[in-house]
Formats: sequence, structure tokens, C-alpha cells
Amino acid sequence: MATTKKKTAQAAETAVQEAAAVAVAAPAAETAKAAKAAKPAAKRTYKRKTADAPAAPAAAEKPAAKRGPRKSAKTVEKVVVQIMGKDATPEDMVARAKADWEAQGHSLSEIKSLAVYLNTAEGRVYYVVNDDLNSGSFEF
Repeated sequence: MATTKKKTAQAAETAVQEAAAVAVAAPAAETAKAAKAAKPAAKRTYKRKTADAPAAPAAAEKPAAKRGPRKSAKTVEKVVVQIMGKDATPEDMVARAKADWEAQGHSLSEIKSLAVYLNTAEGRVYYVVNDDLNSGSFEF
């Protein structure tokens, strides 16, 4: 039994020495950690794996805007009436109707509505001012 007591005492003494060594080493380890913390850490760069990365939201997958036919800046439209070798545009006929109205002694300010009719059989242009059917006519 005496050998067992010696071994137990030695084991206890060894355990105390180890505990003391750990107690002394702990402050040393903390100072080593503090020294490492004082140094700026080196930046690490990581490459993302494209196969494992989740798919990005499809912001670029907007539906294409539906467009109609392209319009030119301004479409030029022109109407020309040709009868018996004579040409006239609707604007010309309206201008001539107003001129004929003035020639009859009326004022242009009296005109509230104007309708122009082309009679191809007679070759005449009739106009109606303010719903008066007997306003006037002129040769096409």
C-alpha cells in the first residue's frame, strides 16, 4: 500500500505542476493573441464557385416592350382632285369659297360653319355657310 500512496502523491503533485504550468501558459497565450490582434490581419480573397452560387434574380429578363410600326417624324398627306384636266386641293376649294363669300359683300367673321361640295357632273363647287343652302358656288 505504501507504493500506492507514493504513486497517488506523485500523481497529485504532477497534476498540481501541470495546473501551474497551464496557469502560467494561459497569460502567455493571451499576450500572444493580443500581439496577433495588434497586427493587421491579411486580407483573404475568396473566389465564388459559379456552380454552387444561387442563381441571380432575373432582372434582365423583362418582357420586351411591344412596339407598333415605327412612325415617321411627320407624315405628309396631300389630297388632290383632278377633273376635266383641272387640279384642286380641299384647302384651295375652302379658300376660294371664303373669297367668293367676301366677294358677295359678307364678312369672314360671320362664318361659323362652312361646308364645301364638289359636283363633278356640273364641274362646280358649292359651299354652304352657316347652314344657308343658298350661300354660293363657283366653277371648278
